[in-house]
Amino acid sequence: NIVSIVNIENFSMFNQRFLKGMERIEKFQRRCDRLNELYINKEYNYLKKMLKEDFDINIKKKNYLNICQEKYKIDINFYESFVYKIKYSILKKKIFKNYKKLKSTNRTDYFKLLEYFQSDIDKYEKRIKDTLNIFINNFYSFHTF
Repeated sequence: NIVSIVNIENFSMFNQRFLKGMERIEKFQRRCDRLNELYINKEYNYLKKMLKEDFDINIKKKNYLNICQEKYKIDINFYESFVYKIKYSILKKKIFKNYKKLKSTNRTDYFKLLEYFQSDIDKYEKRIKDTLNIFINNFYSFHTF
């Protein structure tokens, strides 16, 4: 029983988050999947067009970085709704704090780290998306009454 797992005091918050998650899946999942498919296939012109038509995002300077930043904002907005925001935001702050610290104190290691991830970034990004999509595709089963 889901009430015993999340505790009766937290059930209302869990239920609200679940319903919001269901709404996001219905509203955004197909568009987010298509957005990521265009990105993976390096179809940046179509990606820019989709950002404009489906998300009302107009990119003034059509370059790779600007297109990717907007795509990532949409991804984060979609997937972030399925995680516990307080813990996620704390983790995100720690990561960025350490990233800035490394960049300012040891630029050599900073660039080594960037180089390391850059070589396989597409592979890691695909793994993250696949893992998140397994969760999203099974989201309905988390809420049983």
